[in-house]
Amino acid sequence: GLSTPSRRSSSPSHSCLGHLFHCRIEERVVLDMTFLQFSSPDVLPHICILHQDARGVQHMTTHVLNLPKRQLYFSQSTALANTSAEWLRKTAVDGGSALLLPVPPPAAP
Repeated sequence: GLSTPSRRSSSPSHSCLGHLFHCRIEERVVLDMTFLQFSSPDVLPHICILHQDARGVQHMTTHVLNLPKRQLYFSQSTALANTSAEWLRKTAVDGGSALLLPVPPPAAP
């Protein structure tokens, strides 16, 4: 499972992003994960996950967080058809990959 902060709160039982909520992910062997940043505030938060399957092959995929609804949408979910979700998926990542480095989007001119 994954504990995910949502936005807006300052009490000790909440993070600076809000109430915590739990959600289950499909990936069993997670090597690394990170949040992706987008230049548009309209894009829902994305989690990028580097994981390994049962055969030892590594993959990278993204999932989208809908913080107000406290839901995690898996890759290619049709529930987000009318949103600006940007799905990233890469199968068979180079063996030995163990780290994801988020790169901030370029600043608007």
